[in-house]
Amino acid sequence: MGDAWYRPYINWAYQKGVVNGKSAASFGPKQNITRQEMAVMMTRFAKVYGVAFPKAEAPIVFQDENRIASWAKEAVSTMQQAKILAGKGGGRFDPTGNATRAEASKIVSIFLEIRKGEVQEQTKPEGGGEAASETMKAAEPNPPNPEDMEAIKEAE
Repeated sequence: MGDAWYRPYINWAYQKGVVNGKSAASFGPKQNITRQEMAVMMTRFAKVYGVAFPKAEAPIVFQDENRIASWAKEAVSTMQQAKILAGKGGGRFDPTGNATRAEASKIVSIFLEIRKGEVQEQTKPEGGGEAASETMKAAEPNPPNPEDMEAIKEAE
């Protein structure tokens, strides 16, 4: 990694337990990420911030369940039950398939909405409503604010 621009971010993620790397000696920063790796990273990231994903639907058994690595099964189930990562055609999860930019965008967007909902939930006055339904509403992604998108474009 040397002096690569992403080094401090990978170091942070490693120190927080979000990532482990491909082996004890390499991270593979320019390699693609698989769907099961993305599920694991996101559930670990959520734990760093104390965010619990809602269980919005019952767990399902994917047709290729036996191809999901043992270290990823819990994370894949968590993301599936939260309606964040779904299966592909034919009831498959495709654990070793590359994650798409669309899937990554959806995960980040929903994570932020869930976190925002939890913050709102924590600041509600006692007896102020249905906390569980607020968390569930947060799981449905809202499109980004156009002003936020402009700021992102300007930063690129």
